[in-house]
Parts: sequence; C-alpha cells; structure tokens
Amino acid sequence: MFSNINDGKWNMILEIKEGNGTVILIPGEGSQLKTPLKFSGTLGELDAKLPEMLATTMATRASLEEQMVAQQAAIEAEAKEKAAKSAAKKPATTTAKTPAPAPAKASSEAAKEAESFDLFGD
Repeated sequence: MFSNINDGKWNMILEIKEGNGTVILIPGEGSQLKTPLKFSGTLGELDAKLPEMLATTMATRASLEEQMVAQQAAIEAEAKEKAAKSAAKKPATTTAKTPAPAPAKASSEAAKEAESFDLFGD
C-alpha cells in the first residue's frame, strides 16, 4: 500500500499544539515524490486516520500521474499527426531560385519623393 512512499528517505516533523497536531512528511534522497505532505487534525484523528489519508493521497497522486502521462502521449500523437498532414499537403519543392529583391532607391531619389509628397493633397 505504501510502496510509493517507501522508495527513499523521508523526514517527519510533528507539531502538537493544544490537542491538535500537524504531521509534515518531507521527501529526501531517492524518493519519487518531491513535494512535502502535510496532514492536520486532532491527535485522535491523526492516530486513527493518518494511514488512510496517506493512502488516499498516494492513490490520488498516482491517478494524476497516469492522467498526465496519457495527456502527454495524446499531445505527442496529435503533433505527429499534424506534422504528417502538413508534410503531405506541401507541394514538391523545385530548385527554382527565388527572385532577388529590387535594389533600394538611392537616398537622393527618396529625398526628392519625400519633398514632393503632399499628405493633404493641396
């Protein structure tokens, strides 16, 4: 049941204040988890329900991880499909050269055109 949590070293912090407690589990070396887990409640609740809450948390994490892997696979498959379709739509390329751009006007010609340009048509 706790095979995912037993995969590495863990640090545990237990805070007790006025009959309430907080358990913080911090993953260490070799752990697949990277985010600390925090559980709070009365001492009786933690004593009775901590294993169940931990199991639920790990099952939820596993489910989310599986969903993420499935979504990544679907996205990759869709990208490959789009790439294949776009490659099929492209016409065969020829070795024709693209025409060279027209030479830029000399600066004196551009200056003459700018002087004679009338924005308002007067």
